[in-house]
Amino acid sequence: ARENEEDENANNDTGIDETVFISERKLHITLFMLSLSSPEAIEAAKNVLEETLASVQPFPLLCRNLSCFPSIKKAHACRVLFTEPDDDSLVHLSKVSEHLLEAFRQNGLLDESEYRRNFCTQTEKVKTNYHATLINSKYKIFSGKRNNTKRKNG
Repeated sequence: ARENEEDENANNDTGIDETVFISERKLHITLFMLSLSSPEAIEAAKNVLEETLASVQPFPLLCRNLSCFPSIKKAHACRVLFTEPDDDSLVHLSKVSEHLLEAFRQNGLLDESEYRRNFCTQTEKVKTNYHATLINSKYKIFSGKRNNTKRKNG
C-alpha cells in the first residue's frame, strides 16, 4: 500500500492539484467568442469552421510568457494560468481569425455588432486576446465532483 501511495505522490512533485491542469485533449488557443443560441447554430458553426479551416495552411505556433488571472500582481489569488502566442504566431492567428470572422458573418452566425466587437475600430484588425489556458482552478475536483460553484468578488 505504501508503494502505491509513493507512486501517486511521485506524479505531482509541484504541490499543484493535478485536476486543475487542462488536458492535452482540451488544450486550445482561444481566438474569439461566438454566441450561438441553438443546436442548429452550433452545427452550422461547426460546418463553417471545418470548411474555412480546410483552406488554412499549417503554421508553427510558439507561445511566450505565462500570465495569470486575476492579475499577476495578485499571484497568490491566481485562478487561471495561461500563455500567449509569440509575435510571429500572432500574425498567422490574426489572419485565421479575420478569415473565420468573415465566414461566420457571411453565413449569418455573427451579426454586425458582434463582428465589430471583434475588430479594433481604428486599425480594422482583429483584437488580439489569443491565449491558451493551462491551469484553471474551476476544474479542481473535490471528492470526485468538479468545482462548478461561482465565486463572489471580494
